[in-house]
Amino acid sequence: MWMWCALVFVVGFVVAFQGPINQNLGARLGHPLWAALVSFCVGTLTVAAVALSQRPTPPGRAQLAGLPWWAWTGGAMGACFVVTAILAIPRVGAVGFSMLLVCGQTTAALLVDHYGWFGLPSIRITPVRGLGVAIMLLGFWLAQQTPSEV
Repeated sequence: MWMWCALVFVVGFVVAFQGPINQNLGARLGHPLWAALVSFCVGTLTVAAVALSQRPTPPGRAQLAGLPWWAWTGGAMGACFVVTAILAIPRVGAVGFSMLLVCGQTTAALLVDHYGWFGLPSIRITPVRGLGVAIMLLGFWLAQQTPSEV
């Protein structure tokens, strides 16, 4: 369990660099969509290199045909993330972007858990879990205050 927590923390740490890097890339290339395209090409090449080194069995036609419609939406969600980061970070800052991103993810995750969407077991929303999200939003508001406003 702790190994997975540490891995998620490290990935979250690294992802905090992704938005500012892509924002800078977009500024240098002249448009956020070019930066997103470069980012996804590099990501695709990275996954391809790992897949070639690991040699997993590719899915068959029946597996692909049997996927629910929503299984195909992950890449589009990733594209929305990258483009939104490029556009929003100069306006809300890296901290604001990261905090709002986590707040949005956590709010959605409460619903995913509560309703057991995507085949997950149901974990009910409780007042304490809701309070956790509210505290995160308060943290965003506090992080956005400038020293003269505090």
